[in-house]
Amino acid sequence: MEKGPRTSMERNWDKIIFSPFLRRLQGKTQVIPFPKDSFLHTRLTHSLETTSVGRSLGKMGAKYLWKALKSEPGLANQLCSAEKDIQEEEFSRHVSDVVKTACLAHDIGHPPFAHTGERAIRSYFKKEEEYICKLLKESSDKKTQFRDLSEFDSNAMGFYKLLREIKGLDHAVLAAYVKYPIRIDEKNSPDNGKSSIFFSDRKEYEKICEGLGVSHSDRHPLTFLVEAADDICYRIVDFEDAIHIGSIDKTRGEEHLIKLLKATAKAFPASDKSKYSIYEHMKEDTIVRMKGKIIHNLTILCAKSFEELRFQDLKKKSFKENKRLLERVKEEHQDVEKPLSEIEKLSESNFYHHPKALQTELSAHTVIPELLSNLISAVFSEEKDQKEEKIKNLFGYKESCKDENNYEKLIRICSCITDLTDAQALQFYKYLKP
Repeated sequence: MEKGPRTSMERNWDKIIFSPFLRRLQGKTQVIPFPKDSFLHTRLTHSLETTSVGRSLGKMGAKYLWKALKSEPGLANQLCSAEKDIQEEEFSRHVSDVVKTACLAHDIGHPPFAHTGERAIRSYFKKEEEYICKLLKESSDKKTQFRDLSEFDSNAMGFYKLLREIKGLDHAVLAAYVKYPIRIDEKNSPDNGKSSIFFSDRKEYEKICEGLGVSHSDRHPLTFLVEAADDICYRIVDFEDAIHIGSIDKTRGEEHLIKLLKATAKAFPASDKSKYSIYEHMKEDTIVRMKGKIIHNLTILCAKSFEELRFQDLKKKSFKENKRLLERVKEEHQDVEKPLSEIEKLSESNFYHHPKALQTELSAHTVIPELLSNLISAVFSEEKDQKEEKIKNLFGYKESCKDENNYEKLIRICSCITDLTDAQALQFYKYLKP
């Protein structure tokens, strides 16, 4: 039921756009920490660009999804949390809104210092396994709970925040957000056993899927579009940042972008006028313009690949698709695979191992274990003195009014750590380091 002038999807968007979790992404590393150059991407600018691509993918993907499910309009509406039976045009807008909203939220679970922060959290819990397992000793699910910590994933933390902190989001947005629905103790999990859901949130996720009419062990179809938007943006935009800071020579970078633009244009049928190409009079295209054209072409190619998914299996609740859309594009178009892979390799060797990026690695593995150690000690200390209370207040950790088990407390501790920006994490480290 609509409340006032805003639609349900507009309310979803507003809840995230005004949340502190999104705002903090401005102070979190994409690749280069503490960028003094405002051109370089933070997690926030990356999320906003991903949202833009997701909006377009949602519009195009909705057309294919509606076509595949037109004989089951009830299922189509159920999949995207529509509040009433809607027709194709409104369905397209609704799907686009779901995808762009999930894209906006896709990085809110990230800790300070980018993916290195994730690795630092995992490393801490693995090193402290004996102590942590003692804290979890009373649980019959101790093994699974420990893996939530030792295999910590920012996607699972993001879902935790959406579910418990932002609250009230439509089920389609929550399901589209979840990249890896299979719990990490289950077999045949895609992407090396990752999970976008903590053990504590599993039952709630199963209820969400039941309401949407999909299996809780299968990906929601709109997840592929959210993932593709993220994949397109970080591959191309990270390369742009690498050229900007000089870790990849500008002339060499331009040559690679021209190759990729030509390859993506070639992947379209000759009669298709929706593509962008390079013509003689466009030789003066800037890197920014070429980036935009490549993203445009890859967006359309990913949407076309989305059309090939077996949507009919949704009716049987056996939608077993897992492969990323961008990987499908590379398989389907060998001319695209080579220049795109070359760009990925250049980013890996020249940008992700840039001295400033390595600074992120060092900072994360020094700072985050110290923060976790102090906060865990404060929360589980039997002697509740002023120091412990001050540490908990510093991190914003408040004792729950409900009866929490130790696993739930540890997840909340991780949530407090992920709430910090890079600068806050460094500042807290200086406060706490003896």
